[in-house]
Amino acid sequence: MSEELKSASPLANLRTQSKMGLALGSLILLLLAGTASSLRSQHVTQEARDWVSHTYSVLNEIDNIEISILEQETGVRGYIISGQPDFLESYRTGYQHYGESLSNIRELTKDNSDQQQRIDEIERSAQEWRQAFIEPVLRWVDSPDTREQALDMVARGEGKRRTDHILVVLRDMEETERVLLIERENISAEYARSSFALSLGLIALGALLGALALFTSS
Repeated sequence: MSEELKSASPLANLRTQSKMGLALGSLILLLLAGTASSLRSQHVTQEARDWVSHTYSVLNEIDNIEISILEQETGVRGYIISGQPDFLESYRTGYQHYGESLSNIRELTKDNSDQQQRIDEIERSAQEWRQAFIEPVLRWVDSPDTREQALDMVARGEGKRRTDHILVVLRDMEETERVLLIERENISAEYARSSFALSLGLIALGALLGALALFTSS
């Protein structure tokens, strides 16, 4: 009986070690798979954050376009009323900023056809505003024969009507971007939570793996 126990003991130890080795190998595979998933999750989380940042950039350019339109309007109106050349400089500065911001926002929203159509409408309306109002008014106001005609055009609100239309389109663009911003912030937060939970799981798995390795070696 004693001989049988002695011969069975190494076999039992071998079986135990095999099971432990199998468990250790499984845990290592799980750790590797989890690490790969964690890296992928971090990449997706960063991508979601980039989209949030992108939306803020679009909103910033919408604000810049609105400011530049108002700057042009104020410059033209101020020059017509006062005749001070400084107001014309304000108009020219606003026009330059408008062009830069329009170019930026067109590039930023090139993946959004609805926003691109709105940008086309803004560009078309702004061009009509300059051709049908700003250019003739600035030309007429400097001549005594046509100054009253220029003032009358301003009094009828021709310029304001056109700028108001541009601002309405800008509001539509802003509303669209704010809806996207909420969606993208929610997605970003969800991925961040998942990534954090996965990281905690990997830490726990690593600790278990270390403990099992220690137990197996002893």
